[in-house]
Amino acid sequence: MARSPLFWVYCLWATCAICAGLMIIGDAKSSALAVGLEAGFATLLVGLVSTTNGAARIVIGMLYDRKGLVAVMAAASLAALAGATALAGSFAPGMRVPGLFVAGALLVGFSYGCVPVIASAFARSLFGEQKYAGNLALANFNMASAAVLSSLAAGFARGAGGTENGDFAVYAAVVAIVVLALLGFAAFVRLLHRRARTDGRS
Repeated sequence: MARSPLFWVYCLWATCAICAGLMIIGDAKSSALAVGLEAGFATLLVGLVSTTNGAARIVIGMLYDRKGLVAVMAAASLAALAGATALAGSFAPGMRVPGLFVAGALLVGFSYGCVPVIASAFARSLFGEQKYAGNLALANFNMASAAVLSSLAAGFARGAGGTENGDFAVYAAVVAIVVLALLGFAAFVRLLHRRARTDGRS
């Protein structure tokens, strides 16, 4: 699997998708307080993000059974983009929009929960049963690179944004990372179609 270009493009997508989720989850409560939510609801929101994370695994599994791998990757990518955009909008300079923050956090939490199911579907549907356990481990190794990237990106963005616009800068960075994930997804689809054409000729 590691020799396939599909694997490396998938890694780009998954690393960015996971990174976006980690950047949200790590700062969910403090950012909720900063956007103007009450302490009790900020704590509740952290739990709700975890709930959408878990619910995503069920929803995305059902969607995969009906529509396939490309559809679930598209759904996760679009949820992440909508969520990241809402989060950045909730901290736009000179503004604080708590409702946008809540919606964005839940959407990104949903997207983050999709990735483990998609990793399993990716490894099995494209590379088969043989060496499935090892392939799945490789597909899930993106957690490590995403953890490093999320810490670096959040720290750099918050420093660049300063005290006044630190949260906005972090979520703007999340938007940029999700856009990179979408580019990875587009490349993945092209490679998948090319592979299908090649298999059809053989």
